[in-house]
Amino acid sequence: MASSTQKPSSSSSTSIRQYNFDVFLSFRGEDTRNNFTDHLFENLVRMGINTFRDDQLERGEEIKSELLKTIEESRISIVVFSKDYAQSKWCLDELAKIMECREEMEQIVLPVFYHVDPSDVRKQTGSFGEAFSIHERNVDEKKVQRWKDSLTKASNLSGFHVNDGSESKHIKEITNWICKRSNPKLLHIDDDIVGIDSRLEELKLLLNNHSNDVLVVGIYGPGGIGKTTTAKIVYNKIQCQFNGASFLQDVRERSKKGCQLQLQKQLLRGSRIIITTRDQHLLDVYGVNRKHKATKLHYKEALQLFSRHAFKQNYPKEDFVDLANCMVQYAQGLPLGLKVLGNVIQMHDLIQQMGWAIVREECPGDPNKWSRLWDVDDIYDAFSRQEGMKNMQTISLDLSRSKKIQFSTKVFATMKKLRLLKIYCNDRDGLTREEYRVHLPKDFEFPHNLRYIHWQRCTLRSLPSSFCGEQLIEINLTSSNIKRLWKGNKCLGKLKDIDLSNSKAVFLKALVGRALRRALRRGAAKTR
Repeated sequence: MASSTQKPSSSSSTSIRQYNFDVFLSFRGEDTRNNFTDHLFENLVRMGINTFRDDQLERGEEIKSELLKTIEESRISIVVFSKDYAQSKWCLDELAKIMECREEMEQIVLPVFYHVDPSDVRKQTGSFGEAFSIHERNVDEKKVQRWKDSLTKASNLSGFHVNDGSESKHIKEITNWICKRSNPKLLHIDDDIVGIDSRLEELKLLLNNHSNDVLVVGIYGPGGIGKTTTAKIVYNKIQCQFNGASFLQDVRERSKKGCQLQLQKQLLRGSRIIITTRDQHLLDVYGVNRKHKATKLHYKEALQLFSRHAFKQNYPKEDFVDLANCMVQYAQGLPLGLKVLGNVIQMHDLIQQMGWAIVREECPGDPNKWSRLWDVDDIYDAFSRQEGMKNMQTISLDLSRSKKIQFSTKVFATMKKLRLLKIYCNDRDGLTREEYRVHLPKDFEFPHNLRYIHWQRCTLRSLPSSFCGEQLIEINLTSSNIKRLWKGNKCLGKLKDIDLSNSKAVFLKALVGRALRRALRRGAAKTR
């Protein structure tokens, strides 16, 4: 349960310092107003950080007393040192006041060195030295020294250096730094939230921040649907608008003992209370004014959340599409279930990576002697050597990450133990690209002990007639040039699955084994 009490228009003095702003932003407008500082300001505000930015003209003006008061009423000051920062007397006066507040009021000060060397700020050299050569002729010596002392002290503080790379990355880091210090009441929220924006809009309307009445909003729904997460997000977004805020957990246990919360009688006007529960009836017991039913994720949202946990991306890996769809249907749109199932798949990936490391240790640096190949560079290296691969059991090649690879008939002839040949494309758009094909010699032959052939965009029009295929269990030749699997009849007693989706396959006659359980030809030419 989250609760907050709105800030009144005026407040009495208190021993605890009250801040009107989380952050005061000091910067040289001509240098950064339309780029870095604008983006930083917008990002801070978006994160719910109450930030003051002086948009008045600076040139030729003395700093105003109202602005000095604003600095005093700010919890943190960010000083963006840019090339021409020291040219502005306004900026230097701001800085002097900021450093005074740091010493006397323990204000937090964060310097940001925007394309300037901190030593130039500290020693007043470079563009800072040029600015002071002018100030020393026109400004009182005592004031100039105060400015210099402030620059030296500020430049000695730990801060951020923005010289190159992505400014958005630096802005995110600065914002995160501020979030941790500007408001320790912010609750931890996972980074993988999906589909929350539309659900928050309804809650914002129910909370009606313009009303001075005490409002209680109840969020109800089954376990794992995201009630608490939603309440935390709303709490973080609006708590800065209130003088007091608290987040109470395990209210369910207290209510079982008869300790019903009569919060409406204890809180000030304008208070907001958010209660989460699985039992809609409890909301009536607590006298909840308004109710919000937590809804399940839509299919696309659910698939995205599952994929983030399972594959660290927003969509399933090519090999796991069917599995991902099954998991999403099983979880029925419950975020907690999707996360748990996704983490199970991710753990499988970790085990797979450990297995790869073990394979590499078989013969370090010599992939031709390994039992499995999956890395595109290792595959390219192995085939470039034109050496035998008598231990090879599995080859798995992602075409979207491959270089041009020429398969060798001579090398494949040595793979007596090869059981799985898998050539696929994880890039969904990649299936249309010519460079994502593997080039084959005219006399190419498959090893006879192959159990599984999975080859997207195979350039062959039919499998080699000399390949008996008696051990085959699965054939997957989607989006390939295959027109017929073989010329003539084949005895495929172990074959269970054939997938020729989006291929040019026409003839499948006399290829079906008695154990066949699935034959897919979606998008293929008419079969007979």
